Amino acid sequence: MNENEKNAINYLLEMMVDFSPSDEKRNSIRDNFVDILRVDAIKDPNYFVKMLEDSYLNKNCEDLQLILIAIIYFRVYNQLFEDILIKLLKSDWINSHEDIVRILGELKSKDAIDTIYEVSLSRFKYLDYEFGHDSLKVKCIQALGSIDNSEAKEKLKLLSESDDSLLKERA
Repeated sequence: MNENEKNAINYLLEMMVDFSPSDEKRNSIRDNFVDILRVDAIKDPNYFVKMLEDSYLNKNCEDLQLILIAIIYFRVYNQLFEDILIKLLKSDWINSHEDIVRILGELKSKDAIDTIYEVSLSRFKYLDYEFGHDSLKVKCIQALGSIDNSEAKEKLKLLSESDDSLLKERA
């Protein structure tokens, strides 16, 4: 991530103190973000796709988290993001599984169904705290429910038959 990108996202983090800004304030934040970035990545989401690809290639977990904050805040993700998000979701070096699962669920990504299912059954060291894995499992179930096709329903059925009590109950 270059200096302008870091500065723009750090600015965004400072402005995110207000959890429900007015439309006017959100537009001001957007405009300032673009000015600092020196690229209108909000009008051209491919810019963020490239940033995600760079973080993937460099296995840069910190950059990934910052990029996800920006794309979620500005809701700029679309189908162009699916391939890189699925690659990232399969990675064991990241610690943003929940955010990625949420985005893929909102995109109703049919290509992500198997990966989301696998993630729901996985354990990640960074989630080894009380309820850490539970939250990810619930997000995976919600994402599969959002996708809502026969393949996603089949994965939910498999999860409902799991030995894991949370998966069994929530799926």
